[in-house]
Amino acid sequence: MQAAEAEKWGLLNHLVPAKELEQFTYDLARLMATKAPLAMSVVKEQLRILAEADPFTPAAFERIEELRQKVFRSADYAEGIRAFRDRRKPVFTGE
Repeated sequence: MQAAEAEKWGLLNHLVPAKELEQFTYDLARLMATKAPLAMSVVKEQLRILAEADPFTPAAFERIEELRQKVFRSADYAEGIRAFRDRRKPVFTGE
């Protein structure tokens, strides 16, 4: 499948010309680095679980739910809510 077709089907988040790919990648990495570290690690772990789940099992579902609850109970989650209410950038600690 060509990239343009994958984009048409909604399989891509971004379609970037090859000459812009390196800059785009660094910009995306910088953006990701501003996000809550715990939430980013949980997203990564959820994607790993989903990629390996064939078929998707109740144990995989439970593990993903545990990861999400860990984020919802975190100090970073509370900080994100406070920052949103205060209309300021959050200061995440990874806790």
